[in-house]
Amino acid sequence: MKRSFWLGLAVLLVIVPVIAKPEHLVLGPYSVSFDAGKERQDWNITKKESETYLGSPEIFYRTNSASIAISIQWLYLKDPKRAYESIDDWRKYNEEECKDRGMTCKSYPRVIDGRDGSVAPMYYQNGSFKAFGASWFLNNITSVIVISYYPWDEGTLQLLKTINVTTTDVAQVQG
Repeated sequence: MKRSFWLGLAVLLVIVPVIAKPEHLVLGPYSVSFDAGKERQDWNITKKESETYLGSPEIFYRTNSASIAISIQWLYLKDPKRAYESIDDWRKYNEEECKDRGMTCKSYPRVIDGRDGSVAPMYYQNGSFKAFGASWFLNNITSVIVISYYPWDEGTLQLLKTINVTTTDVAQVQG
């Protein structure tokens, strides 16, 4: 009985590292890879074309699983400079978005994917934890948003340390 327990545990310890593999997704002209240290997920990938309030076209590439959502927003700006003057302005905007959605959050600056970004734990008004939100600019017309429902030390931190978003079709991104 003891022997079968230890043998089963040894087999489990050998299998678990094999289950947790890096994810690789293609969202339109973007390639996204990361390792949250979790079992591979089934992903639902969608593309939505719309227009900003100012009349500039925009495209959202969104993918999500039960525990992670990744959105890449691609804006065709009439003025090609960044939509926000600084990353601090963008962090403030994200905190306001949380409030508008009935949540509270405080955004912290963090380098993600080698770029200045932010991460924010989000809470419902009753104080219960909802998720972590992270965001950064990929370039002057593209932002990346990640929502993770994993606890910080059980998937989210690993995800943010390993995520890499690259452009696979530069001509399509430049319009």
